[in-house]
Amino acid sequence: MLEQEVRSAGPKVLELEQVANSATSFVTSITIEFNPDKPVPINSPRKAKLTICHSGGVRHKKPTTLMELQNFDCFWYGGPVRDAFADYAEICGAGQTFATRGTVIPESLDVKAKGASVTGKALKELALQAWCEAFGLPAPDFKEMKAKADKKKSAEAEMKAQRLEMLKTDPERVQKWNKIRYSEKKACDYKGADLQGLDLQSILFEDIDIRNSCFDNCNLTKADFNHTDFRNCSFKNAILVDISTSPDGLFSGSDFSGADMTGSSFTGSWIGCKLDNARLVGATVRGNGFGKASLVNTDFSGAELSLCDFKGADLSTVNFTGAEFAGCSYSADTKWPDGFEKPNGVLFVGGGSDPFLLRELEASTIHGSVDFDTFIEQLNQKCDKDRLKKSLKMLKSETFQLFSEVHDDSIVGIVKSQTDADLVYSCRLTNTGEFSCCTQNLNVCGGLRGALCKHLLVLLIGLAKAQELDSTKTYQWVMQSLARKPELNRDVATEVFMRYKGAEAGELDWRPTETMPEDYYAY
Repeated sequence: MLEQEVRSAGPKVLELEQVANSATSFVTSITIEFNPDKPVPINSPRKAKLTICHSGGVRHKKPTTLMELQNFDCFWYGGPVRDAFADYAEICGAGQTFATRGTVIPESLDVKAKGASVTGKALKELALQAWCEAFGLPAPDFKEMKAKADKKKSAEAEMKAQRLEMLKTDPERVQKWNKIRYSEKKACDYKGADLQGLDLQSILFEDIDIRNSCFDNCNLTKADFNHTDFRNCSFKNAILVDISTSPDGLFSGSDFSGADMTGSSFTGSWIGCKLDNARLVGATVRGNGFGKASLVNTDFSGAELSLCDFKGADLSTVNFTGAEFAGCSYSADTKWPDGFEKPNGVLFVGGGSDPFLLRELEASTIHGSVDFDTFIEQLNQKCDKDRLKKSLKMLKSETFQLFSEVHDDSIVGIVKSQTDADLVYSCRLTNTGEFSCCTQNLNVCGGLRGALCKHLLVLLIGLAKAQELDSTKTYQWVMQSLARKPELNRDVATEVFMRYKGAEAGELDWRPTETMPEDYYAY
């Protein structure tokens, strides 16, 4: 790696560099803004957040434009921090023939340093001085900045109180609110507002912060919540008909109990939300986190549900009549309504048993004793016919030494490869249908592909024929496996291989079950 040229820098940048070098981690960022009346550097936005992360790693390729920076959260500089400041200053207009240099916004400064020699207020002052120095700007006085910030905060609080009072008392509340300029509305946060019981139809709440607010019993028909942060709000018994949220909707933790959300569009995370007795009839719903939401008697009838994550969700009392699903997922612990048929557009993910498949299998499972011939017949009906054919062909072609351990709740065993004398497979099946097959290198058997492979079938059929494994029990376990995907327990497989190795070396008394080809000629 070529040695990089050490660049010159001002005293404040060099001082901050020393602080960064003394820290175990160091990050500083600031927002830069260009004069709207002047041209900006090529391919640059009007405003951009600049971030420096100092680490001991290799320096990334030097960014050349602000648009390039927009594609990354930040750049790491393994070399001197001064390089980062110099690069940013250059990108933002230094050395240009026209006056386009960006101006830092002091209030946007952020700096974090773990284990640094300078901390707290002194670190913030130094970081701001370094940013300003790099951009050729005078550093502001911190006392003046604080006084200005306090004044701004007080003005925002007063403005917030006035606007909320207007919403509570003025008959023309919605019209007056909607006439407020977007930038002026966004300048305040409205967290913790109590607006319950108000008629707020068609109100424009777009892109503002109204977290922890109360809208119980409000009429919010056709309200605009695009890009709005309304996490942990209460909308109990509110009317939210035909409202819209943006693709990055922020409403996790909100209480929609009893709310009428008919025809609305919701996209976002439902983690912690309460939707008990809520009506989302004909709504367009997209998002994740339903597993951590309360959905007692929720009405999704006629709704369009796309990319919804129902893993672990209790949907047992939900009304899905006429609902359409697309790209949705569920898991073994998802609770569906009794008798609800698996719809198109939902996919089983994760481990465990597919509840829909379990229900189907339960209906077709033989209850009672199953002899060996019936067991083979059922395998032919329920399992892949080609795999069964291959396993029986293996048993007919030669004698197998099946090393196995049969327990009340599982069977493990070793099956040798027919094509490679040095290759053996560890097979496992449990009473819940969990199954696996792998080589001694713990490589998953390529023949599994979502179901029992020929090695597992050879083990099960061979032991059942030898009456080492009860045919009825084996049949029940196989039926359970049809609702699952392979899951390799590496610890169990390793233990089985170690025991087999010990048996081969004569160190353990583990006697195999020997199969005879003629026992399978009739099958």
